[in-house]
Amino acid sequence: MLLKSYGKKGDDVVQLNYKAIDVGASGLIEIEVNPEWINLKVSAQEKVDKNNDTSNCKNRTIDFIC
Repeated sequence: MLLKSYGKKGDDVVQLNYKAIDVGASGLIEIEVNPEWINLKVSAQEKVDKNNDTSNCKNRTIDFIC
């Protein structure tokens, strides 16, 4: 995917992006999360109209399933 996205910009740019991914991945840490959050319900707004009309938004609940 990276080569497809940045290949036209040259190998130097592709290699810099690979390095950036590696650096970002090396900085990841694991954190503990409250087990009760497995049933967390999150309310979000979903845009319904495709004509950039934000007056037609609705709230919906998102269930996270692990």
